[in-house]
Amino acid sequence: MWPPAMAMSLRTTIDYNKLITLQQRSQNWQNALHLLERICAVRLQPTLVSFNASISCCEKASRWQVAGLLLHNVGLLRLTPNVITYSAAISACEKAAEWQQALMLFEELCHESLQPNVVTLGALVSSCESCSAWRQGLRIFRDLQACLVQPNAIVYNASISACAKADRTEALSLLAELEYHGASNVVSYSAAMPACSWQQAIDLLRRMDERHIKGNLILYSATISACARQGRWRESLALMTEALAHHLQLDMVTEAATISACKMHGEWPQALHLVDGMQLKAFPPYVIAVNSAISCCDKVSEWQQTLQLLEGIAAQPQMITYNSAISSCQKAMLWPPVLQLLSCALKALLQPTVVTYNACMSACRGRRGDQVAQWPMAMQLAIAAWLRLMKAG
Repeated sequence: MWPPAMAMSLRTTIDYNKLITLQQRSQNWQNALHLLERICAVRLQPTLVSFNASISCCEKASRWQVAGLLLHNVGLLRLTPNVITYSAAISACEKAAEWQQALMLFEELCHESLQPNVVTLGALVSSCESCSAWRQGLRIFRDLQACLVQPNAIVYNASISACAKADRTEALSLLAELEYHGASNVVSYSAAMPACSWQQAIDLLRRMDERHIKGNLILYSATISACARQGRWRESLALMTEALAHHLQLDMVTEAATISACKMHGEWPQALHLVDGMQLKAFPPYVIAVNSAISCCDKVSEWQQTLQLLEGIAAQPQMITYNSAISSCQKAMLWPPVLQLLSCALKALLQPTVVTYNACMSACRGRRGDQVAQWPMAMQLAIAAWLRLMKAG
């Protein structure tokens, strides 16, 4: 496995330890184990450093079971594991989302009368976060404070993230504590964001500004989406403007969410403005945004804008897109564009629905007393709809 010249140069345990440590960069845990075995094969005595370095290699590769076995072998060789040994083994469990194993190792560490450090506890809390075991993570965090060990930002952030999706109050309380210590960073606010209502999300951005912490794309996107879900289109638009001022490039999903918020309140000019500003990208996000804008125009009977949007769409429209456009023209009793839209949908091999045919027939019937009502066409559509629906079962 090793070149002869390198094998000849490995004369002491320290030489082997250095080479084992180098394996951490490439996450080559198999090589680390081979070197550890070779120490014994050449009748050298492995040290705790040998095992710590090997366990760290396993940690980097998420090999928690091998890390645990190595920890067990430390005791068999009458070596005494230290905090570094346990921290590496706990980190291996954390990376593999094995929070119960991590807790068992932590209890073993305490039984050995070792003092955990922030690295140990950070890994332990993170293991609870990755498995949604937030109560255990929070208990560990509070135990850490009771032992007068000052948690660092990494431990706080892991605790905030663990609580954010389950206990909103606790997550925001932890963030406030971190702010009090003057140690909050952009990761802290990102971790707390899932715990926030739209008002609280905006408040977090303002608190970041006060502390001269620059918001990132994730934070702005989450806040804009939170506002959009509640129909707060003005706030969404203001935040989009703010994000652009910070040279952040919002994704199309975020913009589509804002368009949906505009749609909820019939703000079709704003929806159209957003669609005009979007780059024409691949299918689903852009079409979703256009669907929302067309639906918005449909609600306020802006059929001209609907047709313009449909003509400008880059990707293949969906049936829901055609349905919204047909509905908009139907409300204006414009049967020629309605039939043209139906024809386009059929040519695109889309499947018109009952909603589609009802809107088309309504447009052809016209208003009561209308002299240009297309009754024959309406009857043909009714028959076509019946045949298609029968064929579809």
